[in-house]
Amino acid sequence: MPEERRPTSTMWEGKDGNWHAFVTVGRKADGSTDRRHREAATEEELIPKVLELEDLVSDGDVPKVGRSKKFGDWLDEWITTYAPLQVRYKTLVSYSGHVRNYLIPRLGQWRLSELTKRHFATLYKELQTEGFAPGTVHLIHRTASVALNRAIDFGEVGIHENHAAAARKALPALRQNSVIPLSADEVHRITSTVAEMRNHVRWWIAFLGARQGEVLGLKWSDIDWELGIVSIRRQLQRQTLGHGCENPAACAKQHCTTAEGCPSECPRRSWLHGCADARACARRHCERPAYPSDRSPRKPCPPGCTGHGKACPQRYRSKCKTASHNIACPNGCTGHARFCPQRTGGLVLSETASPATAEQTVGRTRGRKSKRELRPKSAAGMRRLPLPAVVREELQVHKARQEMERAEAGTLWHDDDLVFTNRFGLPIDPSRDWETWGEILDEAEVEYIELHGARHSAATFLGTLGVDPVIRMAMLGWSSPEMAKRYQHVPDEALVAAGDRLGEAAFKRAAATGAATKALGAGD
Repeated sequence: MPEERRPTSTMWEGKDGNWHAFVTVGRKADGSTDRRHREAATEEELIPKVLELEDLVSDGDVPKVGRSKKFGDWLDEWITTYAPLQVRYKTLVSYSGHVRNYLIPRLGQWRLSELTKRHFATLYKELQTEGFAPGTVHLIHRTASVALNRAIDFGEVGIHENHAAAARKALPALRQNSVIPLSADEVHRITSTVAEMRNHVRWWIAFLGARQGEVLGLKWSDIDWELGIVSIRRQLQRQTLGHGCENPAACAKQHCTTAEGCPSECPRRSWLHGCADARACARRHCERPAYPSDRSPRKPCPPGCTGHGKACPQRYRSKCKTASHNIACPNGCTGHARFCPQRTGGLVLSETASPATAEQTVGRTRGRKSKRELRPKSAAGMRRLPLPAVVREELQVHKARQEMERAEAGTLWHDDDLVFTNRFGLPIDPSRDWETWGEILDEAEVEYIELHGARHSAATFLGTLGVDPVIRMAMLGWSSPEMAKRYQHVPDEALVAAGDRLGEAAFKRAAATGAATKALGAGD
């Protein structure tokens, strides 16, 4: 008979009459040795317990000791500590909203060890009943699934399975929004419409497949004129303003709203003239260049202008009628970040070429550091985009126009080497860029399509031209060939042409036409 297996750990009989053993299973978080105690009345009863724990050690599956965290506590730890190191800014904002508004209020009281897929299936059903769009429910599911995966990766007590992912069958069906790409004729009408506009070639590059943030973040140094290639290295994005100072509460205190009304520094309180002749006082400032803004060109002052109250020596503040200023700020308020001299956020332009140049904030928050590095959407997003000869020629025209604007702006010009700017060298706000796109479509008499639809059009053109799939992936920055199913569409013209070829191959056109003609003649 084979010899009975014995534990490798030491066992002994204690003074209390029971048998004891300590099994070393690894190290604790503080670096000390992690030893687990097992006890039984007899040696024969203790042996299976010790062997079971030794097998777990061999398999690397020893459970952690202690009580499982509440799901809400883990979500708060994950979203504040780990998620910012792993995801992009916009993704982090999306995760934070889902965590604060849906997951913590509805499931945060459950412990990780108590969660089951039924909890998440019930959550998804409740959200649908309350009228949430299927896409929103899917995004909340994704956030919960990612958070639980990280809990498993970090070996949190009480969780060994992702119950959110297991409940995916309870998710509502997604309806893919049908994007009808622009035709070649519509693209021609758009490019003709913008020919005499500022930054006209910005819209040409949009039809090469670049994303909005990538186009607005281009620098002249990214363009290789000899090869005709532009390197996509960064994105321009607007981030939420935040305090960059050491004591946000003290910084915000001077701007906090009291119960009696808004602070004197409130930007919603306009400056008014306190002098005897407001028109004469304002006339000196009517012809001055406007403060750098994305909304250009500047509208001329009307005859008899009485504005420019801020420049009046006897100026005073108007009353604020904002309803929210009737509510006092809470004690220790850390808001009002827009007034902080070291504020972070705003229009952020970030490069990924090296850590030394990883963060750069431009525009009105110029010179202040960003909290996060912005990068293209994926590793494939950092790519080299070919510039057709006609686009290179238009870029040369645009560069000459920009040099004229630089000379006209003089010392007001902000030199960040950006390709597309306002009249003072500042970056173009993405929201203003969206508005301009809508205005262009109206003027070109083209049916409205989202700005991202230009990227769909580029993918469709490349597919219709028979460009190799590997080259299409490289140009559009796709990380997977599956992306082609989302972006590439089949135009009606291609469908009709394919149908004609099928008809010629499958049907005996001459014989059928002849028979039909005879039948029609007989009927007459």
